[in-house]
Amino acid sequence: MCAIMHALDRWRPFLLGKHFKCYTDHRSLVYFKTQSNLNQRQLRWQEKAADYDCEILYKPGKENVVADALSRIRINMLCSLPTKDLEMEIKDGYNHSPLGNLIKEVEGKMETTDEETTTTKYTVNDRLLYYRTDEYSPWRLCLPKTPFRDTVIHDNHDLAIAGHPGYAKTYAKIARSYYWPNMSTDIRKHVQ
Repeated sequence: MCAIMHALDRWRPFLLGKHFKCYTDHRSLVYFKTQSNLNQRQLRWQEKAADYDCEILYKPGKENVVADALSRIRINMLCSLPTKDLEMEIKDGYNHSPLGNLIKEVEGKMETTDEETTTTKYTVNDRLLYYRTDEYSPWRLCLPKTPFRDTVIHDNHDLAIAGHPGYAKTYAKIARSYYWPNMSTDIRKHVQ
């Protein structure tokens, strides 16, 4: 109902005085206008909705493919690549983490082979370490233990745009762009 009220506020000039239909996969909203036992927020919403000639109709989620597609869009802006300041923070963090030794090892292998091997799980580009599970998956930035790591978890779980998902969705969203040792443990601690 919160989304409907937001849409009514946003599109008020276009909706006032016109009959329109609002489709939802939340069956109980169909009876919202006729319901008698409401809390204070719902009463305010009911009062605001009375200004509009709106018909709320139920449409099962599997049939509402347009809304379903929109709700499944991957918003990758939360997993942005670091700016120059963050890049410096990450590079400095490598010096104080086991990932720093791994960078030296990977750079040593890259020098001896004179070409980037596609079977390796790690690569270094501009002194940043990247990881992938196999040769077909995309490269993910390896994050050392820095404040940016906590920011990534926070932004992908706690922000309103993230939707406060559970552990599995938060992990999947972060794992598209980033990697660090014991990542699942850190995310699970934050989510709980």
